[in-house]
Amino acid sequence: MTFTVINNLEDLGLLNKELLERPFVGLDTEFRRTTKENLKLSLIQVNDSEEIYLIDCLEIGHPGDNCSFLCSAEVKKIFHSCKEDLESIYSWNEKAVLNIFDTQLANSFLNGTFSISYQSLVEEKMGVTLNKRERRTNWLRRPLSESQLKYAAADVEFLIEIFEVQKKSLLNRLKMIL
Repeated sequence: MTFTVINNLEDLGLLNKELLERPFVGLDTEFRRTTKENLKLSLIQVNDSEEIYLIDCLEIGHPGDNCSFLCSAEVKKIFHSCKEDLESIYSWNEKAVLNIFDTQLANSFLNGTFSISYQSLVEEKMGVTLNKRERRTNWLRRPLSESQLKYAAADVEFLIEIFEVQKKSLLNRLKMIL
C-alpha cells in the first residue's frame, strides 16, 4: 500500500482541490484525547480510491480554507464509527463535516453487528486481517514511524470497497421494501 504524507498548507490546498472533484472519499483520524474537552487531532487519513493521503494536522496547524472538501455537500465522506472522528476534525478546523456515510451504521442496517470494529468488518467483508499493533500509539509524538504511517493508511484502505458493497445491499433492500 502506498501513501503520501501531506504536511504543509500548500500541499493541503492542492489536495483539497483534487478531493473536491471526487464523488466520495474514505476517511479516518488519529488523535489524542486526555479529557472530554481536551482533544488534539494528529492525522486525517484519506482514501480517494486511487491513493491514500495522510494529512499531518500537527505539522500543518490550522487549515484555513484548505480542507473545504470535508464541508462539501457534494463529496460523500465514508467513515467507520465516525462520532469521535467528527469531533476531532471539528476541533481542528472548527467546521462540521457534511454528507457522511458510516460503515458501522450501515452494517447494523444490514442485520450485522452494530458495534463491529473496522478490523472485524474488513476481515468479514474483504477476507483481510489488519495489523492493529499501533492502535495505542502516541499520535502526537513526531516524527511518526513507518509502522505508524502504515497502520494509519490501512485504516482507510478498504473503506470505499466496503461502502460499495454496503451501498449495493442497502439499495437492494430498499427496492424490496418499495
